Formats: sequence, C-alpha cells, structure tokens
Amino acid sequence: MAKEVQIRNLGGPNYTRGGGRVYDEDGKEIPGGGKGYRYFGRARELPGVKEMFEAATKKRSASELDDAGGRKMDIEMFKKHVDAAYFGYGLDEEDGSLLAYEKKKEKEAFEAVLKKGDDKPIDGWEPLPGDQGDGVEWQLPTLDDVQEELVERRRRKLLDKIG
Repeated sequence: MAKEVQIRNLGGPNYTRGGGRVYDEDGKEIPGGGKGYRYFGRARELPGVKEMFEAATKKRSASELDDAGGRKMDIEMFKKHVDAAYFGYGLDEEDGSLLAYEKKKEKEAFEAVLKKGDDKPIDGWEPLPGDQGDGVEWQLPTLDDVQEELVERRRRKLLDKIG
C-alpha cells in the first residue's frame, strides 16, 4: 500500500483505486471479491454476508445505470467479438486452404522418404535436437531406468544427510 501512495505522491497513476476486482465466469463483478473477502457455497447465505452482497449488487446496478451502459457495453462487446480466432485458434481448416497445404506437404515428405530410404536424412529436414551426428538418436528412458535414477537420488540424499 505504501508503494502505491508514494507513486501517487510523485504524480504517477493512482493504483489504489479500482484495483482488485474479481469477476465470475459470466464477466460480472463479484461483490466483495476485491476486498479480500471470498465466500463460496453456503457461506454466501449467512446473514451478514447476504446483506453485504445485496448492498453491493444494488450499488453496482446503480453505477451501471449512471455509466450509461459504458462498462456493461464493454463486457458485452468482449463476449461478442472475442472468440477462438482472437486467441490464435482460427478456423483455417474450414476453408480448406490449410488442409490442402498439409496434404501437399505430407505427399512430398512421403515421396522423399520413398526415394531416399529411412537411413538418410531428407533434404530440408532437421534431425531431432540431441542427435550428435554419431547415428545414435534420442532414446527415451524406460520405466526401469527412471526407477533406478530415483532410487539413486534418494540414496545420495540419505548419504548426504548422514555424513
């Protein structure tokens, strides 16, 4: 809190106002959520808590009316216009361009493997990271290898504690 006051005294933005708001899955502000109070389940029905929520709801609805719908409109706009494409999960597969490109690349890769064989790397393809060029590729550890390593670590830890 002292940092925010000092920032404000130096002419910076006021971080003490409007912070700590908590929203539910519908985008509505949870009353009392930003003040460190969190009530779940039946605790919301306790007498003092219930009045606090009702008062906060009345205050919030009045402020929404005063806002002329500004904040409410922002939330509605967010719900309408933000979809999977906003986060990079576009619907490229629906128009078929991505699927056609992938199909073409798969066919090229398959034909290149048939021509060169499995032993030789295909032009333009990079080996897995970790391949040192000695012909030995990555080998995933088996369950027994993992168990041995864990037992060895525990043994070393105990020996370090003892001596």
